[in-house]
Amino acid sequence: MPTPFNPDGYADLREYVVSEDGWRYLAVINQNDEIATRVDIVGDSRGEWGDPANNPITATVKLGGGNSDVDPPLEVAGAALLANEQDTLGESIHDARYVSTLLLEAGGEIVLKHTVELPEEG
Repeated sequence: MPTPFNPDGYADLREYVVSEDGWRYLAVINQNDEIATRVDIVGDSRGEWGDPANNPITATVKLGGGNSDVDPPLEVAGAALLANEQDTLGESIHDARYVSTLLLEAGGEIVLKHTVELPEEG
């Protein structure tokens, strides 16, 4: 019979998710269900993870229509967490598709928040 992690194990898991070795890339999914760009949540100034002591944990990424890796107008249909920069959507750890698309125009800006809930003690 499986047993739960001890409290330190849950904290270690949350720390791993937000670490340089963890789930560090947010793939921005366009209206054609393709990756429009990938943002390094840990290493790019446009991204950041929330406090790993919280659960759920939220990654926040700010995209601007003037970013060199964004080709506006861009219809954002969702986002996915990737462990490696080269991963495909099929290899994503977690993805979320939006009910309607968000339009990023030249000169515009959008903030994407991607939230994951990890196992709890108990």
